[in-house]
Amino acid sequence: MEYFKNAAKEVLGRNICIFLGGCMTNKEQLQRLLSSAKEYNDCKAWNEWREENPDIEINLEKAHLHSVYLRKINLQSANLESIDLEGAYLKHAQLQGANLKSANLLSAQLRKAQLQETNLQSANLLGAQLREANLENADLQGANLQSYLLEANLQNANLERANLGFAQLRKANLKNTNLHASDLRGAYLNGTKMTQDDFDRIVDQLSDEQKAQIAIVSDWS
Repeated sequence: MEYFKNAAKEVLGRNICIFLGGCMTNKEQLQRLLSSAKEYNDCKAWNEWREENPDIEINLEKAHLHSVYLRKINLQSANLESIDLEGAYLKHAQLQGANLKSANLLSAQLRKAQLQETNLQSANLLGAQLREANLENADLQGANLQSYLLEANLQNANLERANLGFAQLRKANLKNTNLHASDLRGAYLNGTKMTQDDFDRIVDQLSDEQKAQIAIVSDWS
């Protein structure tokens, strides 16, 4: 097995995932990331390595990164399915296009994180800090978004069946966001931006107080 692994690396010029009953975390990549994180310098070594090796596919599926300091980490397009990032510090993280399906992001710090087109289906974001995070075009179907989403950009995101109960959505951008069957009970919507069509689609779920909080924008950019 080791012979074929090394041969494949040489031919493809990149690390590969070994299949032993399923796709596993690339241990070499995980060790490199943890080593960089311990330096507390915005993951400089990891980010430089990624810039030098743009063709290497990152696989950290099911990795345990509980409470790890990952400020400004570059994990664009990485496979992070079912990863444990509970309490991790991911402020300004670059996560565009990453696969975070079923990830545990409980109480994670994601302020100003770049999460455009990220797969966050069924992810647990309970208590996560997502203030000013960019989630444009992200897929959050079935996610637990009982989170702090102040001024977050959720334009064109898919929040179908997402749990937004008591979420803080003040001044969030919900223009053209799919909120079908989402749970907005108790959500704080003061100044939230959405189109009239968006409002009409979810109006039955809202209390009179919540309806009064929403900023309706029929022609907004």
